[in-house]
Amino acid sequence: MKKRIMVCLLGLMMVFGLVGCGDEEVAPQESQEIVAIINGTEISAPLFRTYLWSAQQFFEMLSGPTVWEIDIEGQSAKDLAKERALESAILGVVAEQKAKEFNIVVSDQEKETIKAQALDFEAKSPGVLQEHEFTVADIEELLLLADLSTKVQAKMGENYMPSEADIQKFIDENKKFYETVTSRHILIKTTDDNNQPLPENIIAEKKALAEELLQRVKDGEEIGVLAAEYSEDPGSVMNNGEYTFGRGQMVPEFEQASFEGTPGEVWPELVETDFGYHIIETIKYTPADEQQMRDLFIADAKAAFSNSEIATLIENAQVEKTPLYNEIQIIYTPAEVVEEEIIVQ
Repeated sequence: MKKRIMVCLLGLMMVFGLVGCGDEEVAPQESQEIVAIINGTEISAPLFRTYLWSAQQFFEMLSGPTVWEIDIEGQSAKDLAKERALESAILGVVAEQKAKEFNIVVSDQEKETIKAQALDFEAKSPGVLQEHEFTVADIEELLLLADLSTKVQAKMGENYMPSEADIQKFIDENKKFYETVTSRHILIKTTDDNNQPLPENIIAEKKALAEELLQRVKDGEEIGVLAAEYSEDPGSVMNNGEYTFGRGQMVPEFEQASFEGTPGEVWPELVETDFGYHIIETIKYTPADEQQMRDLFIADAKAAFSNSEIATLIENAQVEKTPLYNEIQIIYTPAEVVEEEIIVQ
């Protein structure tokens, strides 16, 4: 459920290409057919169709326009999209109710901004509103509620703080992934342009050259100068063989020699990888910034806590679907028509 909450909210924002501004309340709906009643709040058919259209676009963005012909998570994509649309509507209602409780207020200027954004969407996509039977007012309300959910979740996480033990555990277990090293290397390749091994006699010649270059570096020649002349690594040759990287970004043998080497010194032996032979000099080791790690963990923990709180509100929401809920369906182009259009183009 937590993941679905974020998908619903992300889908709303991405599909409309807008970042709305929240308000403590929305304009009352005119008398319309009702699709669902959530915690006593009626969800009109046009508003639900707005949620459904945004969910539809998000599904198609992820899986293409033929997604409606397949099953996802054991059910039809069409039914799943309707569920996501309803979850988004529930999220909007509980967020609006919590916003009132938290006295979350926005300015008149912010209200005008969201109205202008909704009008801009109408101007750019007038056919969408007509075909899917919703209005600019419905777009405004949807975006307002989506933004309210963001504000409410931020508010919920304000006073939460993970334990010092959990913070330190995260730092201790992940510190190595936040450290970086800068090193230079000379690569003498033992593979061809298709990454296939060269003949054994050529590999022997390559190794002899690599050993000669390693000795020249040990004798005092600059590895960067030799890299510019001899290295066969196109990714670093223009930078005198230099890379700055973290754990897991290079092949293991290269990473080990770079991180375990002494800054300012060359690794005493050739380092062999699937690419060939490397002469490696460690330049600088940068330890993990533990304060940065602490801040990141706290921010993530606050977000997880507020998501969990919102998920509980959604799960406990009183939801009554009307018969109209089952009648509303996604409007889409069948797969065979899409394929015909592609062939014609």
